[in-house]
Amino acid sequence: MYEKYFQGSSKPALSKSCKDASPTACRTSLDTTAAPPVIRIKPLEVRLNRLFVGNIPFTKSEEALAEWFTTQGFRTRAVEIIQDRATNKPRGFGFVELEEEGLAENAVRSLNGKLFAGRALTVSWATPVRESA
Repeated sequence: MYEKYFQGSSKPALSKSCKDASPTACRTSLDTTAAPPVIRIKPLEVRLNRLFVGNIPFTKSEEALAEWFTTQGFRTRAVEIIQDRATNKPRGFGFVELEEEGLAENAVRSLNGKLFAGRALTVSWATPVRESA
């Protein structure tokens, strides 16, 4: 009746002393050395060529930012400056997607802290969007 569960099972294994004990005694003496259940998490799709750009001047457009990236030697596929929902004004940060994935690391190293229209930009890897509950 009281069999030991195989390792990797979602239920903890019973200790050897439970095999001949009463059912109430077995409930309190579980074997804690059994392997915990394995939870598999679906990997997130991360684009390695998408960058976060912060401290963008409020007067600059997406076209101006794309042109600046081009003058720095990085061709862009897409540029998006995030707008405030209520006022429809820029929030001072955005995302740039580069055409070549291999250049993203070089862009982060060389462009982080560089001046764009008098402001030092923050350039880093863009993190995936979290799904809300």
